[in-house]
Amino acid sequence: MIMDMDLLKFRTLKSKLNREGSLSLRVASNSMVPVLKTGQIISVKRAEIANLKKFDILVFLQNEIIMCHFLWSVQTGSEGQVELITKSIENPTEIDIPLKEGLLLGKVDATIPIHIKIKIWLKNL
Repeated sequence: MIMDMDLLKFRTLKSKLNREGSLSLRVASNSMVPVLKTGQIISVKRAEIANLKKFDILVFLQNEIIMCHFLWSVQTGSEGQVELITKSIENPTEIDIPLKEGLLLGKVDATIPIHIKIKIWLKNL
């Protein structure tokens, strides 16, 4: 988690990201440890869904909270819209609520190391 936020504040933040190209945000939970640590400042960049890859670290709005988890997959929802499936490093066998495209803020300028990716893959077999 990064912060509590309503939809209006989220849209304002997203507009700022679109204008400036990047934002600095502070991580408020340990769900992405050891890659992102509580209190760490992260750089968030604009992201197009078509360019996202598995394990990209995303920032998005979910239940009025700005979240930061990694992309697991992209799927088509029941209404034909694109949905992103995200997970945390802390609980990589559990998926988050499918993320609708409009609630994606951006992509974190950080990479999950290969040894952590392998651990996640093995836990999800």
